[in-house]
Formats: sequence, C-alpha cells, structure tokens
Amino acid sequence: MSDLRVPADEGRSFRISIFGKPDCALCKSARRKVEFFLSKWSLRGQVPLRFHDLTTVEGLTEGAYYDATDIPATLVLTDSKVVARWDASIPSSGELHRALTQL
Repeated sequence: MSDLRVPADEGRSFRISIFGKPDCALCKSARRKVEFFLSKWSLRGQVPLRFHDLTTVEGLTEGAYYDATDIPATLVLTDSKVVARWDASIPSSGELHRALTQL
C-alpha cells in the first residue's frame, strides 16, 4: 500500500475533510492518522486535508452543509461530492486506501 496513486482525472480535485473539535481526543487521533497515511502514501501534496473546527462559525457552516454532526466526521470528497464517509469513527488504513483509489 505504500505506492498509492490517486487516479488523475482532468477537472476534478480530491480532498479530505475532518470535522471535529480541538479538545476532542478522537478528532485529534483521526487527523493524525489521516496525515500519517497521506505522508506514507506520498499523497500529502496531492490530496489536501482540512480540519473544520466545529466550535467556529465557519466550521459549523461547513459542517451543516455536509451534515457532520457526529464527530469526528471524516469525508473524502471529489469536487463537492462525498465519495466516502466515516461518522464518529476513524477510518482504517484499508478503508481510506480503498476510498482514495476508487475515486
């Protein structure tokens, strides 16, 4: 799994969004784990990772758009479409790997 390649498709952009709160241990763990795997698979520059702080107006607005109520919520998105989602849990490396290769 160390040589992961995200399918190249002109005009599409891929990203991962994690919704949570700064003081949530599970949210911190989800962020660290996803960062670790993106680095391990050499995708850090290809697949942006964004943490949405649900204690802010901006985070709540984005969370409401994606109906992220159970934290942490981890979403793999292409453009604005959710292609994989984990609510109140952390994706395993296999689950995250599958989501990124099936885009």
